[in-house]
Amino acid sequence: MNPYTNTANKISREYLDQYLHHQFLDVGVDQRAMGYPVTPFADEARADVASVFSKLLLINVGDPFDESGHWKTHTKFFERDVIKFFGELFQIADHWGYIASGSTEGNLQGMYVGRNYLRTLSAPATTTSGRPRPMFLFSKASHYSIKKNADILSLDEDMVELNVNDKDEMDLAQFEAIVNAIPLDRPIMVNLNIGTTMKGAVDDFDTIFTLIDKSGHKDNTYFHADMALYGLILRFFHPDQSKFQNLIDRIGSFTISGHKMLTVQMPCAIFMGKCHYVDKALCGTRVSYIGSMDRTISGSRNGMLPILLLAKVARGMDALKKDIQLCLDNCDYLCERMESIGIECHRSYNPGIIVYFSELADYISDKHQLACHDGMSHIVCMPHVNRSLIDEFIDDILAHRASGEEEKK
Repeated sequence: MNPYTNTANKISREYLDQYLHHQFLDVGVDQRAMGYPVTPFADEARADVASVFSKLLLINVGDPFDESGHWKTHTKFFERDVIKFFGELFQIADHWGYIASGSTEGNLQGMYVGRNYLRTLSAPATTTSGRPRPMFLFSKASHYSIKKNADILSLDEDMVELNVNDKDEMDLAQFEAIVNAIPLDRPIMVNLNIGTTMKGAVDDFDTIFTLIDKSGHKDNTYFHADMALYGLILRFFHPDQSKFQNLIDRIGSFTISGHKMLTVQMPCAIFMGKCHYVDKALCGTRVSYIGSMDRTISGSRNGMLPILLLAKVARGMDALKKDIQLCLDNCDYLCERMESIGIECHRSYNPGIIVYFSELADYISDKHQLACHDGMSHIVCMPHVNRSLIDEFIDDILAHRASGEEEKK
């Protein structure tokens, strides 16, 4: 029996309080989640905003830009405001989007739009239904959702998982060879990584666009960008903003996580697509049951999320930029401290907030919740990873080193 439920197997406030302290507060989880791109606890301002609506069942069902619908307890007007904010931030005039359950869904929506859009183009390679079958290209460093989504969308038989270099960037030589071998009348879909999971790598999108153009596939290639973590960082801090804007101009869709840099306390993501592609790919059907059109993967969506996101973005672009700058500054400080005690660390992309290094002892990794993979660990410098926490992390390494135990796993 779960020790945090009573004998009637019903949740009680007393047991929930015990669980909160035993599982989180007493062990410092709220302070030491350094290995994952989240901030564990909500700020008081957004917690207060959420409490206003806590007694309502808020469901955003159907297309957020379709104002009709039978269900009246919704926040689709807030959802549209959030999408409008990101449309302006990324300078996309013909935008459409919605708030998804997370970037896995956001990536699925983007790939869904891309697949269906490419099916509107003529090509000899077809499915049994006679529709064009696109080739799908993505790298081995892509988030695991990309491969899963390809399977869901039946793209798995026509996909190529490309190699990566030491930084986790897509292998451009292999990419060039593959696109040049694809017949010119065969459509292509490419997933671009803007911040990979472990190393925070950014694919060389400028060169990828050039290679596609040289191959003759410019007019039948769809680009989706997984910008879950680094999209906002590059929007404000890419050293060449015209080059970054070219990325936005060339892609058909992208997703940005809401519970990463935006620190919303529920998993969510902003999916952004361009009407040019979305309107051709997803005609949308009016569903009589809900009295609305629907072009979203999820259909029914959490109506609390637009409120939480709006509370964040309503502070303005300058405040958001300031939050990110603090993360970048603390990341610089982390690198300086690690190097000062002889630990080699790396950033695949700078400006970036992911620092990776050889895996440390279990005690250090467990205490600070470091993400570990193939003998490597990383720290993600989210807003809560401040200098005090970094100093504690370094002190723990030095104390462990002084104990005479193995520093590395």
